Amino acid sequence: MSDLSLCGQQPAFERMRLQGRDVVALCEALMPIANCCPFENIDVSFNHIDDAGLVAIVDFLNHGAAETITSLNVQGNRIGKIGAQTLAEHLQQSRACVRHLDIRSNPIGDNGMVRIACSIASNASVRSLDASNTDMGTQAVVEFAIALRRNKTVEVVSLDKPQLFSVQEETTVHVAQMLEFNSTLTSLSLEKHGIHDVGAMWLSEYLRKRAAKSQSGKAQPLQHLSLRSNKIGGTGAEHIAQMLADPNCVLTSLDLASNRVTDEGAEEIAQALATNTSLRVLDLSNAGINDDGLASLGDALLSNRSLQTLRLSGNNFGPQAQRVFLDVFASNKQL
Repeated sequence: MSDLSLCGQQPAFERMRLQGRDVVALCEALMPIANCCPFENIDVSFNHIDDAGLVAIVDFLNHGAAETITSLNVQGNRIGKIGAQTLAEHLQQSRACVRHLDIRSNPIGDNGMVRIACSIASNASVRSLDASNTDMGTQAVVEFAIALRRNKTVEVVSLDKPQLFSVQEETTVHVAQMLEFNSTLTSLSLEKHGIHDVGAMWLSEYLRKRAAKSQSGKAQPLQHLSLRSNKIGGTGAEHIAQMLADPNCVLTSLDLASNRVTDEGAEEIAQALATNTSLRVLDLSNAGINDDGLASLGDALLSNRSLQTLRLSGNNFGPQAQRVFLDVFASNKQL
């Protein structure tokens, strides 16, 4: 098996990126070999492919290639609602074998993403899905939360940068509650969701329930969580710290960069790190942490021996934190 790689970022395609009509012609030329397709991965990312181009790709899959194509990357194109609906119909077929699907950075819109979400509910092939920056709105995020309650195969999901305008955080509540019912997710990214302290509280509560479920063998452990570029403050960070301090915690990677953690939140997280043994990577870059909060984090690392990567760039180091971290680097060889 080989790859069909026509990524527009390759030097050979930089000045002649594929249009939708180019993909239509390509798929028509390949159609005679659809039943014995030599490709396993299709990458047509960062081109100028429109709905007609994706419809042609799906038609190629439906004519036999569906049984061999395991990876489809169409990120960074011009795919809209019609292309997404056609892809969703394919994903609902029992013969669909796409395991890795990347549709990020396309102007699909809320209605198109609702169709994709509904198809994921019954799909049994997709393992990783990146639907970031697709102009999805509140309805699509809620539908993804509902779909992931039912789906039994998806392990990695990115739903970054939706278009959300409500301040009630209902989408965060739906996603949080999904974590209790889903049993397969190991990685979840919710960057730029406008999550505030209340949303962080909901997520932390259900992450604790999910961790207890995974410890009993009823669910896969959720190991990677990105909440980068939200609006989580000190109170929200306190709830997250309580989750990290839970003996059942299984998170290995947590991204809280570009939030409003503050010194108070950093001190709560520091207390949790003193006992947490699962976390390997923690990103607190640009989190509004000053000297006292940074010093508290440093003190925690004098006893914590499981954390391997701690990112603190963009915060305000003072003399106290500098002294503590000099001691940390001298004594903690894991970092």
